[in-house]
Amino acid sequence: MQLTFEGKERFEYVDDPIHKDLSAATRHDKSLFLCCDETARVDRLTSVADRAYVEHAHFNLGDLVDLPDGPDGELDIEGLDVDGDWLWIVGSHSLKRDKPESDESPRKALERVTRIKRDPIAPSSRASR
Repeated sequence: MQLTFEGKERFEYVDDPIHKDLSAATRHDKSLFLCCDETARVDRLTSVADRAYVEHAHFNLGDLVDLPDGPDGELDIEGLDVDGDWLWIVGSHSLKRDKPESDESPRKALERVTRIKRDPIAPSSRASR
């Protein structure tokens, strides 16, 4: 399968090439929806030939719903699905910890990984295609 993405410089709030950080995908008719867990965006590619997806469209979810970290925040999207005319987006429900730094002492690293953070809960979100 061939996926053709636009360059990251074309989109706001995107730091890395989209194809390098995909976390979920779902297909509906000729559309392939993809997302990255480091942003709050959904990308759509459209099938124009057998096993080739092009016509990249990029949707900022902050333009559709209020997000806890604002339009340029991270939503940590972990799943996508389509039901009828609705695209459902599922975010992470987990707590998180910082990763140890490579140059810190074992004691500091242990302190860092024992601190648990909870992100604000995002409102239930769904967007029509």
